[in-house]
Amino acid sequence: MAVKECLLCLLFVVVISHGEAYHSGGCAPNLVSIYWCIITKLRVLTAEENCALKAMMDAYTGLVNANCINCDKYFHCVGNYNAVYGCQKSPTNIKTAKIISNCREGDCDDDDTAADKAANRYGRHGGDCASRYLCDFNCNYNPVDRTCDKSNC
Repeated sequence: MAVKECLLCLLFVVVISHGEAYHSGGCAPNLVSIYWCIITKLRVLTAEENCALKAMMDAYTGLVNANCINCDKYFHCVGNYNAVYGCQKSPTNIKTAKIISNCREGDCDDDDTAADKAANRYGRHGGDCASRYLCDFNCNYNPVDRTCDKSNC
């Protein structure tokens, strides 16, 4: 794997670490295991895989910047959706989004992780993340103006 691509993976892990405060569950793999999982499973990143990785990084950055309670499922969904459909839907992008999501969730089997995995799958399959995971999940985030306010729901 090229140094630039390793740095992109590392950046993704750093972004995830800043989002840990927003992870509502108690089970989360450590950052080293996430990084190792991503680089060993993806190996050399193609342009398609880089696009999917960036889309997922953007979703985690959005989660952190939103600073909005109960919104992690929405961002899980959006990250996977954008990794597949925002990056030219292909088997490679579907596989990449799945690998990154699975690395992020690790071997956790608690209810919150199961809900994260469901949101990941829903996004990868083209689901409407906003209608499923915003107001119905008590998430007051507005993706249009990127605000978090009770008046959004």
